[in-house]
Amino acid sequence: MDNRVDTRGEWFREWDSYSLTINRIPRWYWLGMLLSACWVVVYLLVYPSLPGISSHWKGLGVPGGCQPWTAICEMKQKQLSLDQVRGKYLARIRDLSAAEIVVDHELSEFVLRAGKVAFADNCAGCHGSDGGGTKAGPSLNDSVWLHGATPQGIQGSIRNPAVHPFGLPARLDETSAKILASYTYRLP
Repeated sequence: MDNRVDTRGEWFREWDSYSLTINRIPRWYWLGMLLSACWVVVYLLVYPSLPGISSHWKGLGVPGGCQPWTAICEMKQKQLSLDQVRGKYLARIRDLSAAEIVVDHELSEFVLRAGKVAFADNCAGCHGSDGGGTKAGPSLNDSVWLHGATPQGIQGSIRNPAVHPFGLPARLDETSAKILASYTYRLP
């Protein structure tokens, strides 16, 4: 038994940091910290989220870096299936003229859907969503076209416009121009 007397006074014991740390941290707390650290390591192996790691290594999972539980993998798979469906139509469109596309019922239905998106992306801002024209662009529903109001003429106006300030010909390839011309020809 220690019989030493503390002569430091009451003021010292009030600020003694050692006496405050005598209580040990419980084992459950240390176990929780250890499990949390292990979870961080495992999570980074499965879902690499550090910029240096994620650009070179895609994590544990399917070779090629496409884990089946991620939204990116799901999007890539849906895009591949969509490209397969579109591929047969786009191949036929490449081989046909704009006038032949308008006559073909199956391609005409595809062009109606695909052309609506292309028209909204490239034309609707100036020419209106229905092609009726706005202050920024003329109506596309009439028969006044630079190269004629036929599907080939409309395609010529898309590829070689007299005035088009936003570079439409540079943005569209030949297939997209055919789709857009066929859709625009069918506008009311």
